[in-house]
Formats: sequence, C-alpha cells, structure tokens
Amino acid sequence: MKRVVFLLSVLAAVSALAAGSVDIVKVTQNWPWDNRVIIEYILSGDEGTSYDLDLSVESPRGPVKYKANALSDELCNKVPGTYRLTWNPDGRYDSDLDAAAVGLKFTLTCREAGVPGKYMVIDIADSENYSVEYLADVPAGGWTDAHKKSKMVFRRIRPGYFMMGSPADEPGHLDSRKSSFLGLDRQGEARHPVLLTNEYWIAICPATYAQICYIDRRAKHDGARNARAGGTIDYWINNYQLMDPARSLNWVRLVGADNITSWPTSTDVGSESIIGQMRSRLEGKGTPQGLVFAMPTQAQWEYACRAGTETAWNNGTDCMTNSVGVDANLDLLGIYQPLGGAAAISGNVCTREPNAWGLYDCHGLVGEVVYGRGAQDNVSTLEVEPTGGGCTWEMFCAIRGGWWQYCWAVHCRSAAKIHSNQAENVGKTAENSTPKYHSVRFAFIRPRSGNQWR
Repeated sequence: MKRVVFLLSVLAAVSALAAGSVDIVKVTQNWPWDNRVIIEYILSGDEGTSYDLDLSVESPRGPVKYKANALSDELCNKVPGTYRLTWNPDGRYDSDLDAAAVGLKFTLTCREAGVPGKYMVIDIADSENYSVEYLADVPAGGWTDAHKKSKMVFRRIRPGYFMMGSPADEPGHLDSRKSSFLGLDRQGEARHPVLLTNEYWIAICPATYAQICYIDRRAKHDGARNARAGGTIDYWINNYQLMDPARSLNWVRLVGADNITSWPTSTDVGSESIIGQMRSRLEGKGTPQGLVFAMPTQAQWEYACRAGTETAWNNGTDCMTNSVGVDANLDLLGIYQPLGGAAAISGNVCTREPNAWGLYDCHGLVGEVVYGRGAQDNVSTLEVEPTGGGCTWEMFCAIRGGWWQYCWAVHCRSAAKIHSNQAENVGKTAENSTPKYHSVRFAFIRPRSGNQWR
C-alpha cells in the first residue's frame, strides 16, 4: 500500500444534540509505524442515556468515504465517558488519499440513540401479547434456548460502505452466472463497492422451527403435511426438532403468493403470510421506528455477514479449497457437506462461532432466502442501497450462506450466491413445493413503496 503521511491540522469538533456533547481531546497518527489514526474523545451527557456517534473525515479534496472495518468501534449506544477510537485508512472506500494532503479534519457528532441497545429481543410465546426489550450487549450467560424458541434476537446494524462480492483470486469466485459449479447453479459475484444508507436490524441466526410455529399459528393448527421436512407442523413443535433451523421456507410462505412479484417495488406482504402475521402482532410494541419486519436484501445480508471482513469467511480467514473436501476454517463457523447430513444440523443453531457483530450460522447450516435475485454480473461501480431485483414465478431468487448438504466450502462463502427456484412445481401447495434446504434470517428494514425506500 502507498504510505501516506497525514498532517492532522483541524482536529476537534463538538456536537450538542439531545443534551449530549462530544469533545475530541487528542488525535495522533501512528506514523511511521503505520497509517492508523488514534482519536481520544470525551462523551458528555445525561446519566443513563446512550448516544450514537458519527465520525466524518475530510481531506483537502473533500469527504473521505470509509468502510465499516475502518473503525475499531461501532460508535453506537455509547454512554458518557472517555474513549479511544482507531481509524484505519486501509479501510477506505476511496482508492487512495492525496499524498500531498496537508491536513485531515476529523469531526465527531453525537445524538441520543434512537434505541437503547445493540440487541432487540422479541418474546413471541403469546400471540396476543408480543413484547420487545433492548439489551446493551449479549447477556452474561449468553443466549439461552428460549432465545431460539419462544423469542427472537436481532442485532442493530448501522449504515456503511463495504466491498460486495469476492476478489478474482478467491477460491470459488465467479464473475458471472454458471449453471453448474460443483453441482449447484451459481450467480456471479464480481467485487464492487456498496453503500448502505439505512440502518437495519437482522436476526442473529436463521429462524428455528419453534419460532416459525409460534409465528405461523395457522400452519401449526391446519395439520398440513410438509412432505420435504418429514412431518406436520404439530410434530415439529412437540418434538426434539424444535431447535432445528426451519427449512422448506420460500417466498410464497414468507410474503404470500399474491405478493411474490411485488419486490422491489414494495415491501407489501399478505396478511396470512409468515411475515404478515408477525407484522400485525408487532404493531405498537416498540420495534425500531420507521422499519418493517421483513427479509434482508442481498447487500444487507452480506454486509451483516461480513461484519467488516473482506475474506471468504467472516472470522477473517480464507477459503482453503476450490473443490470438494474439508475446510478447517469453515469447520469453526458452520455445518456443510463434509460434516454430515440432516442429523448434523439437529439442535445446532448458534453453536458455532459468531462473527464480530454477534451473528451466527452465516456459513453453512441452512440456505437463507433474501430479497432479490442479485443476478447483476460484472458490476464494478458503486451501488447505493441495491435491491437486487425482483422475484417472480418464472425467476430464480438468491440463497445466501450455503447449507449442510450438497454444499461444499466454496458454496458457503460470504460472497457466494446460489440460484434457487422459489416456486418449484407451480400449482402445488406451499408446504410441498418449497426447496428442502431453505430457511430465512429475518430483519427489520426500511419499507419500500413506489419502487423507493421510505
């Protein structure tokens, strides 16, 4: 990397919003050892109140755009105190900074946090009385079985830049769609910058059978047989498979048959769909303002999966194979073909290592349905809040993360996208027409209408 000497001339900024203020005390560049900039600051405000901070960086050429992994701290839900922050210029979106720059300006602003924590827990045990609480961090004892059965946990994700897709030399990389790659239909994953401008929340793990049964009460009681999952809904909720990741989910069950073609024009769903039922029970319960219960977009899924990493796996390691076989790095994160069949996934939600943002099972276990096909190949320019296109009866949608069977390591990478027909065997019921290996990681996102984010 080109070594850049920063002369830090204008270093302090103060913001007084919602009775909070932030003062930059000291800014130091770690030169000549590296380019990192250390920012020490004091956050003042009301005791018991949490604040969100934003850091802007400006060079003589203008604003410096940087990615999520440029900062050593997420700058959200901070309580008053003294802090030390590292800004890493290697995490820029800009291809380079002007080596002749005579000064960089760092501005910290703060505002009262719109929500009181990084995690949101929704209790769904009582269909007539859902409750919502926010947590500043993971509970001392970790997430319990209840958080995977009768509760749902979501992680707050702040906007930012990242590089979507994979570099050409990453094992398994594809620039464009390939109908058969180790037996699966794959989409292109050309690497390009993406800017997410909207905050969202995403589940820490794929939905379990218990959670789907608590949400979809109609499915629980109608006795409809799920031929591919191997039993009725009542069977799943009354037996040990309760903690298994839910499978055989598609757009029909999630958003309703009449709404399968609505994305990306709108986030409308059918009232009897799984997402529709959840939305109706959450009205007035204190979920994040301005967001709706939904699925994540392709870009939102990958941004959250990566959690600031740019490697194949979200723990900062690389894929070790371009073919079949074991990948020791992936073994720590998820369950895939070499680790066994259906028996290997039983009860295994949230049992592997989480990423830096606390998300589990992004690699392997079950494939995750997202909004959009994500079929844009050879994208090289910046995309802002991309939707990834729509899904219809005649189109394939994208599945992210890979799954436990028929998926090798290359299929489970952060960038990998697998084509899936979400309407197999049109005319059959949702229960017996859905792909066997597909689940969903729910999210709260900005609504869309008239093909615009609202």
